[in-house]
Formats: sequence, C-alpha cells, structure tokens
Amino acid sequence: MKKIIFYMGFIAICGLQGMKRTPPQGGEPSSQPIEQERSRRRTEGGDVQEQDNKKIIPGTQRYLDLNEIDSIEQESLAEMLANTEEFPQGIDIVETMTIDNATNTPYHHYLYAPGLRRYMYTGRDTHPVNRLPLNRQFMRPFHIQSVDSELTPISLDLVIPAGGNNALYEIALGLQRGDIGNRSRQDYQRAADYYQELIKNQQAPQDTRAAAQFDLATMYVNGQIGSNRPEDYQKAATLYGEVIANQQASQDARAKARVNLASMYVDGLIGSKRPEDYQQAATLYGEVIANQQASQDARAKARVNLANMYVNGLIGSKRPEDYQQAATLYGEVIANQQASQDARAKARISLAIMYVNGLIGS
Repeated sequence: MKKIIFYMGFIAICGLQGMKRTPPQGGEPSSQPIEQERSRRRTEGGDVQEQDNKKIIPGTQRYLDLNEIDSIEQESLAEMLANTEEFPQGIDIVETMTIDNATNTPYHHYLYAPGLRRYMYTGRDTHPVNRLPLNRQFMRPFHIQSVDSELTPISLDLVIPAGGNNALYEIALGLQRGDIGNRSRQDYQRAADYYQELIKNQQAPQDTRAAAQFDLATMYVNGQIGSNRPEDYQKAATLYGEVIANQQASQDARAKARVNLASMYVDGLIGSKRPEDYQQAATLYGEVIANQQASQDARAKARVNLANMYVNGLIGSKRPEDYQQAATLYGEVIANQQASQDARAKARISLAIMYVNGLIGS
C-alpha cells in the first residue's frame, strides 16, 4: 500500500507537462484567487521586485525572466522564490524547446520542476523529464536559490542518468545540419554552445564528447561559426587533435578526426602547403587506412584522398610508380563492397580520368 501511495505521489508531484491547476467548475481558472494569493505572499514573504529579474542562462546569451508566470504554479518564479516558507531551498527549473512547424524556428520555454532532484534515483522507468508534452524537447535543468542568486546548471547525468547528454547532442546536431531552426548564425551559435557544454562535461560519455569536438571543429572549417580566419582553423585543428589524442574515444571517431585534419593540411587551412605539411597529411591518411577498427567509410575516404595527393604531385614526384600507387588505392576502394557508394563512385571517376590522361595504361 505504501508503494502505491509513493508512486501516486511521484506522478502528482513530478509532472512537468506545464499544465495548469484544476480549474473551478465553469471553465478557466479565475484570476482573482491568484491575485489574492500573490498579494498575500507579497505581504508575508516581502515585496517581489518587478524589475531587473532577468537571469542569464549559463553558457548562452539568453535570459530567463523571473517575472513570467509559471504554468504549473500559476504565479511568477520571482514570487515563488520570495516565498521562502514554501520554497526554502529555492526551485528547480527545466529548459525545454519547441519547434514552430511553420518556420522551423526553435523557441525556449522554462518550467518549474517540482521535486526534480528528489526523484533522480528512484530507479523508475518513467522519469518526470520524460513525461513532457510530445512537442517539447527537454534541454537541461537549472537551480536557483533566490531572486538575488544566479541560475546554476544541474548536471545532466544526475537528472537523466541515461541519455541526457545524447539528447543534447542530437539537438545540437539538428541545429548544425539545419534539421532544427533556419540555418541562421544564431542557430549555429546555439549548436556550438551545446557542443561546448558537452565538451566541458567530464561526466558525459567519451564518445559523445568526442562527437561534439568533431562536429564543433567541422563548424569552424565550414564557416558556420567564426569567420574563416586562421585562428578559426587553428581552433578546428586543436579540436580534431584532441579527439585523436583521446584514448577513450572510439577508433572510428579518432579515424574520422585524422581524415579531416589531414584534409585541412592538404587544403592549406593549416600549415603553408609545404612538403612537410603534405607529408603530415599523407601520414594521417595512412594511419586511418592501416586501422582495421576504423569504419570502412573513413578508410575509403582516406584512400581516395591519399590517391588524389599522388595524382596531383603533392607527394611523390609524378613518376609512373606514384601514379600506380594512386591507381591501386582507387582500385581498393572500388573493390570494397562495404565502402559507401559515394566513395566507390568517386574512386571510379578518378581512376577513369587517370586512364584518359594517360597517367596509367599505355
């Protein structure tokens, strides 16, 4: 019987649906009792400041207005914090996001999360943050002690032991790819902010952190953030290098970082297109090709790119043996049934061009 009572209390207290309290008979809840309650709390708990109650969301340039009315408690967050008798430890808040279907624009919402951390370790499958309305994506949780204090993040791993960081990564990736938002600079900056948050979170899975580093680096290379300046490319190279050096990241993640870093050397985004820069790129490609644990796609891309270097004379001396080395690499990609169709198609085209230009054959 105690278990049933506890479970019902868990459902009642932890709901984050943002639903209003049960309205009186006859329709929507009356605003008069709410205003009376606010007046009482201003008298008993002290005056609630109506100005300058905006708190910056850590790690972003967005603000939470404590004067906004919370849809669960039917009063402002500032009024809740002023009532130290009912909320002596402050309050927990979750950031959620909805997508405007007409414009594909993301909007952020903030909900009071009663009992969020009290039930973190109940071991139940239905965690309160998983019971949001279907159109709301959980972003991250915060705690605020008083109106005068700042918002402090609550570790995602504490609130959602399984999947919290992965959910944040998927949202960042969606913003980067344009699946969420409008491919605006603001959307790309949001993605970068989320990637940075994951990178700094030492408790996040290593593969998730490595993926965030890889994707953030790619955003710098593609000019989605930064301004295609040398320092932006250096940031990208540093991020790729951190993935490569991370022994706890997957072999495939490290292989893909090697491929992209090598391509930066080839394209002159780092280095000065000197022979030693091209040799560094060739070494990175060679390490991926030799890595049996890397994905077939990563290894195929490394082979095609290394072959291109031989053809273009970036390594070797455009001797027959250099062209033959390139042809061999293209042939290996073409013969690899596990490589992507795109990689095999590129290898076929490049090999055909070699025949047309008389670089191989008679």
